[in-house]
Parts: sequence; C-alpha cells; structure tokens
Amino acid sequence: MSATKYNSLLALLHKGSTFVIESSQGYALPSVLLLVTILSLTGVSILTVKYLHQQSLLIEVARVKSDYAALNGISRMAADKNRLQVLPAPGKEVEQEIAFADQGTAACRVFRWGFFTMISSA
Repeated sequence: MSATKYNSLLALLHKGSTFVIESSQGYALPSVLLLVTILSLTGVSILTVKYLHQQSLLIEVARVKSDYAALNGISRMAADKNRLQVLPAPGKEVEQEIAFADQGTAACRVFRWGFFTMISSA
C-alpha cells in the first residue's frame, strides 16, 4: 500500500488479507449514548434492588414488632384483673385495645367459652 495521508476520521480496517479504508465518522456520539444508557440502566436496577431489599427488611421488622405487641397485650390483659372483671356473656366476645409506652397498641379479644376465658390478639 502506498503511504498516503488519511484524515483523522478515516480508519484502517483489516478484512481478511486486504486492507480497506472505511469512514468512522459519526460513531462516537451513538456509542457514548449507548454506554451512558447501559450505565444508567445498571444504576437504576441496583438502586431498585436495594430499595426493595430495604422495604422487605422494614416489613419484617414491623411483623416482629406486631408479634411482640400481641403477646405483650395478651399477657397484660391476663394480668390486669380490672379488665377481666366484666366478662362477656358465654359465647360472646369483647375487644379491648391496650396502649403501650412507645405509642404502640394491641387489640385483644376476650372470648368466654363456658367456664373458660380465651384471650387472643386481633
């Protein structure tokens, strides 16, 4: 091949055993846009996964707190004799709400079944 000066926009590509000169004009902007799009999608997907993971952890914490509040409400209801002085008629239930110091509440049901009294969380 002869040593001819080429513009900076022309590229020398090897195809097989021959050398072909092709123009590379206009490839920079689409390739940069493609790269920015791929990086943006990757970042958004990582943030979405982190957000969903955090939400599932918060739901699990709320579930554990509600379980402990229900158990604490049942034990407090059973220990407080003033609440159990007025028992419902047999076969009926009464719902009472217990407030805690941390502004949490537990709704408990008192169900009278014959001589037995059942206390459950709502």
